[in-house]
Amino acid sequence: MTIITYQCNFCGKKRTMEIPSELVVKIGAEGLTTYVDVHDCKDSLDAIILYVDEDFNVRSQVQAKQKEKKQEIGLNIPMPKKSELRKVFIDSIGYSPFNLQGLKIKDYLRQTQYIIEEKVIAKVKSKEHKYVSRLGFIEITALVSVEIDKDIVDTWFTQLANSFESLVVLDEEMLHYVATFLETRLDSSPQIRQLLELDLLLNSTISIIYSNETTIEIYQKNWREIIPEIDLTTHRIYKKLFILAKDNSSKKLLEIYNLLLEQITINLPFPAFLQACATFIMNGLMIINKMKFVTIPL
Repeated sequence: MTIITYQCNFCGKKRTMEIPSELVVKIGAEGLTTYVDVHDCKDSLDAIILYVDEDFNVRSQVQAKQKEKKQEIGLNIPMPKKSELRKVFIDSIGYSPFNLQGLKIKDYLRQTQYIIEEKVIAKVKSKEHKYVSRLGFIEITALVSVEIDKDIVDTWFTQLANSFESLVVLDEEMLHYVATFLETRLDSSPQIRQLLELDLLLNSTISIIYSNETTIEIYQKNWREIIPEIDLTTHRIYKKLFILAKDNSSKKLLEIYNLLLEQITINLPFPAFLQACATFIMNGLMIINKMKFVTIPL
C-alpha cells in the first residue's frame, strides 16, 4: 500500500490517500505524476493539482481556482485558447448511437479535449446541450435526441461534468465506455444505483472490487431476491464475477470485466456489468476500493 500525504498550502488541512500498489499511476516523462484533490479548501470547494515524485512526495501543488481557469467566460487570468487544448479522439466499445450522437468533454485541469463520439444519425433529430461543472473546469457538449426529456439530459450531464472534475486520476482507457453507458441510460432519470454505476465507470481503471467466501454464499442462496429479473444463465455469469472478485487485491474493475468476458460465451455489455456491480455493492456483497483523498483529523 502506498500513501500520499500532504498539507494543503491554501487551507492548511492535512490530506491523505492510500493507493494499492496495483493502482499506482506511472511516472510521467518529467519524473512526476499528477493527481487532483477536490476538497473544501479555505473559503470554498477548490481543486488542488498535485505533482508527486517517484517516492510519492508531493513536490508542488497548484490551486486551480475557478477564477484562474480560462478567459472565455470572463474570468481574470487567461489560460490557453480552445485551440491549444490537446485533442484526444476516443473510439467507443459496444456503442450504437441513437439517444446520444455526439459527445465532447473539455478538461481544463488536464488541458485536454476528449472527443468521444461524433456519430450523427440523419433520421434522428437531435439537439446540442452544453454543461459546465461546478468549479468550471469541465465543459461538456452533448448531441442528444430531441425525444429525450431535457430535465433527464440536464441531470445526467451535470452529474457527468461534476464527477469528471472530481476524479483524482483520469485514465483515458475508461473513456471507451462512456458513450455506450450514456446511450443505455439517457431514457430515464438517474437514481441512486445509476449514479453509482456512473461512478464505477469513471473509476473502473483506478479502483478494485472484491468479495469473499461469505458474500459468495449469500449471493448463491439469495440471488433470486437480490436480482429477481435475471435468468439462470445470467445468475451463473454473476457467480463467476463473485469468484473473480473473491479476496481480490490487485485486479482493477475493468480488468475483472475483461476476465469475465473470457469465461462466458454470451455477450455481457459493460453497462450491464456495472449495473450488477452496483447492485451487489448496494447490498453489501461487494466492496469497491478507489482512489480518494480524505482529511486527516487534527
